[in-house]
Amino acid sequence: MSAPGEVGRLSPDGLWRWDGARWVSTGTAQAPNALGASAGRRPWAALTGGIVSIASAAVLLAACFFPYGYYSDGNGGTYSSSIFNGGYAGAGWQIPEPLFVVLAAIAAAIVVLAVRGIVRGVASGALVALGLQTLMMWITYAGTAISGGRIGPGSWIGLAGSLALLMGGMLALIGLFMEPPARSADPAQ
Repeated sequence: MSAPGEVGRLSPDGLWRWDGARWVSTGTAQAPNALGASAGRRPWAALTGGIVSIASAAVLLAACFFPYGYYSDGNGGTYSSSIFNGGYAGAGWQIPEPLFVVLAAIAAAIVVLAVRGIVRGVASGALVALGLQTLMMWITYAGTAISGGRIGPGSWIGLAGSLALLMGGMLALIGLFMEPPARSADPAQ
């Protein structure tokens, strides 16, 4: 218990008042929302990571329209392949994966920008994983183009977008470590 003179004393953060028997909220504490987020500023790394990730998703979508490689047609001419126009039968099966990455990256980036806590940590990790996986995919397309013809602009754009997505995810992860610790409900702790 406390001495009688301590009644009404504020906690160091100003969020609690001692009533003589227990700490009572002053009503200025920020309550977390249903997803574990609380009002306040996001660390610059999390904001930058989310924005970079959304921008990289747009770059990755654009890369799908450009040829990733140019190949000889065997008659002295060339043909090109892009994600959305493979130039051969069955090429349409390569479309779902990059579209999934674009949509998943946008969703994870929105979570990074809007939510705090463990949910943002999972979304940040997903951005890193998507960036690494997509980088490997574009390295494969570029390698195929180099070994069978010449590399096209889609490969360069895809590689740049993948690296940007990876960087956005890494910035979002760094933002987790820059966030102030959660406040305890008991000011004595």
